[in-house]
Amino acid sequence: MKKKIIVIVIAVIFLLSALLLAGFYFIKGRIAAVPGPVGAVAKLAGEGYCNGIQDWEEKESCYSFVAEKSGDLSVCDKIQWQGTRDDCYGSIAGAKQDVSICEKIQSQEGKESCYYKVAWNKKDLSVCDRIQSQEKKDSCYSQVATVERDLSICDSVQDQKIRDSCYMDTFFINNGSTICDDTQDKGVKDTCYSSCNKISSQERRDDCYFDLAEINKDLSTCDKIQENALKEGCYSEVARNTKNLSVCDKIQDQKEKNSCYSNVAEWGGDFSICDKIQDQPDRDKCYKSFNGLNSDKAACDKIQDQEIKRECYLLFCDTMKSDNKRKECRDLYKMIINQ
Repeated sequence: MKKKIIVIVIAVIFLLSALLLAGFYFIKGRIAAVPGPVGAVAKLAGEGYCNGIQDWEEKESCYSFVAEKSGDLSVCDKIQWQGTRDDCYGSIAGAKQDVSICEKIQSQEGKESCYYKVAWNKKDLSVCDRIQSQEKKDSCYSQVATVERDLSICDSVQDQKIRDSCYMDTFFINNGSTICDDTQDKGVKDTCYSSCNKISSQERRDDCYFDLAEINKDLSTCDKIQENALKEGCYSEVARNTKNLSVCDKIQDQKEKNSCYSNVAEWGGDFSICDKIQDQPDRDKCYKSFNGLNSDKAACDKIQDQEIKRECYLLFCDTMKSDNKRKECRDLYKMIINQ
């Protein structure tokens, strides 16, 4: 019985040891916060747990992990390697939004990265001004402008590319709108929309006009685009979003015009618009695309190319909700589908 108990105890100790080792996952010598007993023990036991680790790289990573989780700067002080120690200070400074912690960092590069983190989290431009590298300072301004959604901050960015990116990133919001939509005042809104004009790069300025035209469904904004192909693509987008066929007639490139007709047909729910397309393959593809979006077999009937017609019927049959319905549909059109 005693032997059995000893075996069980040894097995339990072995299992616990394995679980403790599994709690650490190292990437380039740094511990990652992954679920596991070690992560939990380190967080609860603090630096005392790290003191018992023999391998110096693992010990340094453990100190860094505990310091960042607890926000205890004194734990960072135990780290011997300067790069890891500086990273530790930087992480805590950013989390606490405390720029004074950055002064503990020895390397200028590490110190400026720390300023960047604090400025971003605190949304404080004055912290950006501590950065000596103009490129990093510009990037810092740009990040604060984006977070604050304040285009005027971008005016202070010296590097043209970073400044242009600042205007774009600050102007457009991820949900498909702009910062101008926050106001209902038409005068303020119009002034805000003119922000694309501030962008120095013609290519980026055209992109700004394109995105703005798409959001506002505004044809006149497309007219401000210099690059012709992008301008005509803008017309096509506005035509699709407004379901306004006449906009397509502003397009000179025949392929783009055909694509515009097809988009208006699909989104406007009228496949007779496809009849305006002179090129037969493009016209057939228009009917097929219409069916794909609207599930209307009548559009397939107008297709001349047999392969495209077959694909159109297959698409129509695939919209049936049940396997039996799909089979019945395929059987009904099998003479066309299987040609």
